[in-house]
Amino acid sequence: MARLFKARGAMEHGQIELKGPLISSAISIIGGLREALDLSQGGEVAENLASLYDYMSMRLVQANVHSSIETIDEVLGLLRNIKTAWDAIEPDGE
Repeated sequence: MARLFKARGAMEHGQIELKGPLISSAISIIGGLREALDLSQGGEVAENLASLYDYMSMRLVQANVHSSIETIDEVLGLLRNIKTAWDAIEPDGE
């Protein structure tokens, strides 16, 4: 999320040369999250997350090509939802 906030700021300030590497880094991180999914054990939840991660990556490519702050905001909203869900899960033993 931090990289997307920075990419958004770069776009707002006309620093187009900075946005590409920041968005690429965010796409790589999302790809890592997707790769960490265990589709054989995670069932429908893992499959849905995989699809969502693919969608977010595709949208970030579009955001980069079109310098779209709105598209970055869309992906940030999705990531916030995922983070909120993860934060709501209690660690084992608590």
